[in-house]
Amino acid sequence: MKLSGNTVLITGGASGIGLALAERFLKAGNKVIVCGRREYKLEEAKEKFPQLHTRVCDVSVESERQLLFDWVKSQRFSQQRRYSAASESIGDLTGMDLLSSRDSGEP
Repeated sequence: MKLSGNTVLITGGASGIGLALAERFLKAGNKVIVCGRREYKLEEAKEKFPQLHTRVCDVSVESERQLLFDWVKSQRFSQQRRYSAASESIGDLTGMDLLSSRDSGEP
């Protein structure tokens, strides 16, 4: 994967390792979307990094994964087409490299 000019989706990206990854990808010149279960953590992340795109989503729930998929497609973050192994489980997220970072497990 080239390290800049990508659109990156990080699950569990509102804190910890996921947020650190988001920061690095932003600094490298990427569009970064983070999702997680805790809205207040996503809001804190957005305050720290205003260029983040955030979305509340529990990826362990199929219907929420589908809503995330539909939202990402509707946003047209990228027109480039790229294969991702994760696309087999959540669909074809055209132009995205997908990362997953498990959050701390807090509800």
